[in-house]
Amino acid sequence: MSYVLRSVSVLAALALVGCTQTLDGKKLEETISAKLKGDKYPVSSVTCPADQPVKKDATFTCKVKFEGDLSVDVNIKQAGEGNVEWEAKGILLVADFAKSVDKTVKGGNPAAEVTCPTDKPVIVVKKDATLKCSVKIDGAAVDYVVTFKDDKGEWSGKVAGGDAPAAAPEKPAAAPTAAASAEPAAEHE
Repeated sequence: MSYVLRSVSVLAALALVGCTQTLDGKKLEETISAKLKGDKYPVSSVTCPADQPVKKDATFTCKVKFEGDLSVDVNIKQAGEGNVEWEAKGILLVADFAKSVDKTVKGGNPAAEVTCPTDKPVIVVKKDATLKCSVKIDGAAVDYVVTFKDDKGEWSGKVAGGDAPAAAPEKPAAAPTAAASAEPAAEHE
């Protein structure tokens, strides 16, 4: 299933550069990486711009790289006093999504075996994107094509070449988001 990172409080420390308060980009990178890794995402690196001035409602972007050469942008918004919120839309762990497809397909045939591609552990879900899985029933394999309805992970699936769509999961997967807070640093001139 695709997923929204729950709102959590993390530390994105402030640093002083001259007389302007700035967010500690390295600390924010560590926080985002730790959260994603804790949720089983295979993160290779997170890169955030250095020395972002602390300013309520200011936005910037960090880049997350996953194993398998996939990169996604993480949108950062400052909520004030060093607090930030972040969101990465439509990140999907293929292994978790395969379980969701398996559950849906087995609802119609408990003997079915579902396999989704494992060459890339993470994909980004976008409206009308497709993912081809395989369904094996009684030794015969057929392609099962999943089509995403949005970037939140809502999907429908059907046997390739078939007319009857399979039911989508009850709850669509969602996009990653989280919140972070920073300790304010005194401003000096």
